Parts: sequence; C-alpha cells; structure tokens
Amino acid sequence: MTLVRPAGVVLLDEPERHLDTDRVDLVASLLAERAKQGTSFLVATHEAAVVGACDGVVELG
Repeated sequence: MTLVRPAGVVLLDEPERHLDTDRVDLVASLLAERAKQGTSFLVATHEAAVVGACDGVVELG
C-alpha cells in the first residue's frame, strides 16, 4: 500500500521482511522506479537487492 500512495518521502523499515527472493527483487525494482519519479526513500534493510536499488548508503554500527 505504501508504494501505491503518492508521497514525496517514504520511510521503510525492512520492507523485505518475510518475502521470498522474487518478491524482494520486485520490491527493489518498485523502489527504484518510484525514486526515478521523484519519491525519496529512507530504508532500513539488510537485503543486498534493496541496498543495490539505492543511490546512497549509510552503514550504522
């Protein structure tokens, strides 16, 4: 639902949780597509596919 609603900024905490590999790749693609349309995302994740869809990365810890 979060990716369907229009928003300038979206905060996501582990959006890949409980998803299989195919769905994780789908989420990463959707995030990249929305980012190209102007939406900014702040994402907390451990998933390499989601990290790969990001323009920048900040590692904590």
